[in-house]
Amino acid sequence: MQLSPDQIARLDRLANFATRYEAVLTLPDGRKWLVAYCGRKSRAGLLAAVRERGKAILARLPAEAADGDLLWKGGRFVFTGGTTIAWSGRTQRDAICNGELPYVAE
Repeated sequence: MQLSPDQIARLDRLANFATRYEAVLTLPDGRKWLVAYCGRKSRAGLLAAVRERGKAILARLPAEAADGDLLWKGGRFVFTGGTTIAWSGRTQRDAICNGELPYVAE
């Protein structure tokens, strides 16, 4: 796989920093957005990302999910209607190399 000069530059900037993990908002129809890259891959880390980007997340949610509950189930946050926020299993470096998701706040 050939990396672009932009990807190489971004990876070089990450070289001396700790790994960050990708948190993803997934709608029931399969659309996905990047919530954040977090240093703590835990419930607390995911909750901090959700709190920090709450307004942007709410803007992406379907109406039934925005008015419903947010529950912690099976290692992910689940909204009413099936929308989830969870760890994707990728690191920031993986995302840069293999294609990044659109950012939830854009």
